[in-house]
Amino acid sequence: QDPDIDGLRSAVSAAELARLLDGARMEKIHGPAPGVFTFGLFARGAKLRLLLRCERQSPFLFFAARRLSNPARPPALVMRLRKYCADKRLGRAAIDFASRRIAFPVGVPSAFAGGPASLRGAAPFGGSERSGGQETPWLLLDLRSGPEVLFALPPGFGAEPAWPEAALADSLC
Repeated sequence: QDPDIDGLRSAVSAAELARLLDGARMEKIHGPAPGVFTFGLFARGAKLRLLLRCERQSPFLFFAARRLSNPARPPALVMRLRKYCADKRLGRAAIDFASRRIAFPVGVPSAFAGGPASLRGAAPFGGSERSGGQETPWLLLDLRSGPEVLFALPPGFGAEPAWPEAALADSLC
């Protein structure tokens, strides 16, 4: 598998996913198997089921047509995700395509324009009245390590990778 193509595929897929889920309502969260998560969403007038399998070698993220059976007792991570994300709207995503991660602010108006503040790890509303004095949680979908809830994005999240100078790139061809 070509890492350059994988990076390009990640960037395009993340941008499309961000566009589709901007303003979506998170309805259900399940963990049918270790390392596998399903997110029931309502976006653009339709119910969607986003399936995430996280691992280093062959992760995947896609919309599924069928429901997976779920365990009677959900894992602790699923319960934490439900606590902060269930029945809440997703805001405009911050994308870190080089690390195959995408983060959505949770519980914000769909018109939220993330901008540079979101990439610096600040809460979109900075703990204002609008967020009840609390920092806005972020739902981080990481293809390698899985989903998690964060209250600030990691330093360097979404930073452009270091690209070689044009002259160097031309000399390599």
